[in-house]
Amino acid sequence: MNTTLCIPRIKSKTNKRFIESTLNRCKFGKINSIVERPLYNNNDYKTVTIRLKIDTTTEYGENLMLNIKNGISTKIVYDKYDFWKMVIAH
Repeated sequence: MNTTLCIPRIKSKTNKRFIESTLNRCKFGKINSIVERPLYNNNDYKTVTIRLKIDTTTEYGENLMLNIKNGISTKIVYDKYDFWKMVIAH
């Protein structure tokens, strides 16, 4: 299932390759595209939109779909204690 997800706030210095490799390690499915946009009122952060084909045959993809259906954000841990919140894009 193709879905558009959003990380509403991420440091501007975080590059697209790091975001892609982090999401690939989560094994949610195939990333179709990643679009970065500066945060409206803060140059230190940006918003990231991810087009993802979720693989519901895996445990991780199934859990992501369940969170999306229930309106729950998904936390993506990219360092020991640091994480991004990912939500369905509207």
